[in-house]
Amino acid sequence: MFDYKDWQEEILYYLDQETGTDGIIYGNYVEWDRFRKDYEEELLAEAGIELPWGKILSIQEYNDLLSELSNLGIKSVEYLNEILDSEVKFIDRDNKIADIIVSECLDLYGVPGGTEYEQELPTELTYWNNMSDSSESELLEYINYPIEVNSFDKKINNIFSKIEATSDELTKKSLLLAAFSITESMFKSAIVNKIPQENNISDFSKKILAVEIDKKLRGNIEIKNQLFKELCNTSAPQQNWINVRNSLAHDIESSSIRNEQITYLNLKTKKEETYLLSELKNSLIDFFYNIKNIIAQN
Repeated sequence: MFDYKDWQEEILYYLDQETGTDGIIYGNYVEWDRFRKDYEEELLAEAGIELPWGKILSIQEYNDLLSELSNLGIKSVEYLNEILDSEVKFIDRDNKIADIIVSECLDLYGVPGGTEYEQELPTELTYWNNMSDSSESELLEYINYPIEVNSFDKKINNIFSKIEATSDELTKKSLLLAAFSITESMFKSAIVNKIPQENNISDFSKKILAVEIDKKLRGNIEIKNQLFKELCNTSAPQQNWINVRNSLAHDIESSSIRNEQITYLNLKTKKEETYLLSELKNSLIDFFYNIKNIIAQN
């Protein structure tokens, strides 16, 4: 069944605040229908449901699929087919019946629909929980314990030396995840370092600003890049390893490392891609130096 905790980074993009005409924030809400539409393929794949839109099936293939969908509880199966002699053409995706079928599949998998507001959301997604839970604030963490940016390249070189020294594939992949984690922490610390101190506003306003910034720090890479651009007046440097990082974080077993090259599944395109480990290391270090130069100029 669907577990929102596995999708928290993606869900943050669809989370917003409900405000009154006076500007007071009532709480968070999530537009689940947008989330379902944008991540339809990924959610169906995670649910183990494959719908062969527009494909020609044999009668046996069609009957097997019909039985499988019926067992799942899909009620719209009678609308699926167009008989072509001894074959069956599965319906195309771009029609209303297909929308109904997908909606039923996602409902049965437990993906929320419609718009959920503060009182309906899981605690971790609520606004007021995040407001009060300062102990888990990433903003405060990076303010109180800033990352030593100048030692970043040494840490990355050390990690890749360990990758080269081991023959264990799982260890190599775990070390890569560590390199990505250190890079993300360095990036967040650089962002926090550029946040101006607001002394002429109330404590309550400071809390609201802190929550907003914290939400962006916890957001996906596009959200963090936008925050960086707003603070530094320039775009964040290229981060070409994000697809590798996401693939490893989603399923570390799905990738492989052979001859100093990692082969991984791009979660967006569903296609296998490759990345040389030496190029990966250079990309991380180049990112660090580009960040360092931007910070120095601002």
